[in-house]
Amino acid sequence: MTVIERRAWFVLGVCLVAIVAVAAIFALTGKFTPAMGAMGLLGLTGATPLIGRRQKQRGEIIIDERDRAILQTAGRFAFGTFWVALVGAVMGLFALAGDSASLRVGMIVSALWFAFLLINIVHSSSVLWMCRSQHAR
Repeated sequence: MTVIERRAWFVLGVCLVAIVAVAAIFALTGKFTPAMGAMGLLGLTGATPLIGRRQKQRGEIIIDERDRAILQTAGRFAFGTFWVALVGAVMGLFALAGDSASLRVGMIVSALWFAFLLINIVHSSSVLWMCRSQHAR
């Protein structure tokens, strides 16, 4: 398994743990705002550069041109998915509530957390999918 695959699995695992934690806290408290505090677990995605660090210190090449191309393509997939979801959400709100609608700050913060989740999940999933399709050849 390559370094980018291990990193993608780690990010997917962190996203899953954060989603489960939010659901568990919501089930216990019945309130959505305190449950969103569990999204702070997504900060663990900042530890992904530590995966493969020892190999890099030993002088091994951990990411080659193929891996960089996969990461670029996955980034485009994630950004495209985010953009379509953002436009769909804004147009959906406009269609449902009209131009006189108002949003609470908590809804905006929650939307940003879910956007971060969406980007990470799509990016990691597409990295894994492309790596697996490359290995199948």
